[in-house]
Amino acid sequence: MKLYIDTANLADIEEIRQLKARYFRLMDQRRWDERLDVFVEDVRIDWPPDKGGAYIVGAGWYEEQYPQQTNTGAEPR
Repeated sequence: MKLYIDTANLADIEEIRQLKARYFRLMDQRRWDERLDVFVEDVRIDWPPDKGGAYIVGAGWYEEQYPQQTNTGAEPR
């Protein structure tokens, strides 16, 4: 199997890498409100059963599930 990667694929990979890095940096810095900005409006997240099991649709899911973490300076549970 030959792997074909062109410059467009590399650019996409780098964009994903940067987005992931931004998300975790915001988590580490507890910048909860800004963390919501990394999700697109129609985000779909599927956690497997061994990780708590959930299927989430929409960018507002985090605010609904963890309202205490969406206020600036709030501490997580």
